[in-house]
Amino acid sequence: MKTAIVIKINGNSAVVMKTGGEFVTVRAKQDWSEGDIVSITDKPENNFRALYAAAACLVAVLIGVFGGYNLYSTETALVSIDVNPSMEIGLNRFNRVISTTYYNIEGEKVLSSIDLQGKKCDAALAALFQSKAFKPYLENNGYLDIVFSGRDAKGAIGEQIEQRAESIAGDYGLHLNCQHADADIIAAAHEYGMTPGRYLALKELQEFDPTVKIGDYHSCGLGSIRKELEMHHQNQNGNQGDHGTAQGQGGHEAEHSAQGEAGHEAEHASGGTAAHESEQEHATEGQAGSTGHEAEHASGGTAAHEPEHTPAPKPAPAPANPSHDGGSSHSSGHH
Repeated sequence: MKTAIVIKINGNSAVVMKTGGEFVTVRAKQDWSEGDIVSITDKPENNFRALYAAAACLVAVLIGVFGGYNLYSTETALVSIDVNPSMEIGLNRFNRVISTTYYNIEGEKVLSSIDLQGKKCDAALAALFQSKAFKPYLENNGYLDIVFSGRDAKGAIGEQIEQRAESIAGDYGLHLNCQHADADIIAAAHEYGMTPGRYLALKELQEFDPTVKIGDYHSCGLGSIRKELEMHHQNQNGNQGDHGTAQGQGGHEAEHSAQGEAGHEAEHASGGTAAHESEQEHATEGQAGSTGHEAEHASGGTAAHEPEHTPAPKPAPAPANPSHDGGSSHSSGHH
């Protein structure tokens, strides 16, 4: 029996690469999938060169002089995970876990309790998050940072990782920070001996406080870093709110001042008009008084010069008619 890597599965047949780089086709088993390391017999059913010559040429170009297993063992993507356990998972071009790395004691405890080697990325993340060693950290820390980079980081694999992270964050009520990182970020983080997730969080902290030294936070938990960042964000939002309130108060005072000035001007104008109308009324009354005085003087003068006239005596009233009862109205009766 020899070992080989499953390159392609086509129905009941599988193309595998043997240790020396030789490609052969064998009968596929039901539990095989691409990227698996499997055991095969020395006598394959068909020679792969006859059926897959074109594919063999392509794979030969890929593996070059590095040997058959370099295709499988070369890391093409990386996933960093921080809760407080801090760790990384390395993936090959088949989306299989080929390496795991821890960056603190908690990460070491978790990774030593579970075997992720050879698992597909999504299955590895599910096994990791569901492990007994990892669950207590998910339940008690409140933060989950995941960073992924490399091949297809923004494609299907990246979406798969993000969906898995969102599912876990939703199940445990975690604050999720999920993002991509390029090779420069990965290299810079590894220079400090930390994951890219923790490194990016500290770079964000430096934006608020330039005196922060990333190396000083090497043993600091993710929760402490995230809480410090939240405090800075709250202070920033509070300052912006105070600035807006000050502007609002200034605008209100200006409006109040403008209204006061307008009211004062209106009152002044009204007072002036009222005074002017009062003067006109006073003048009119003076003219009327003068005219009345003149008329009275003229009338008095005329009366003084006219002769006195004695009115004639009124005739005596006629005697009452005895046929009437003395009333001109009644409340009831017949005519």
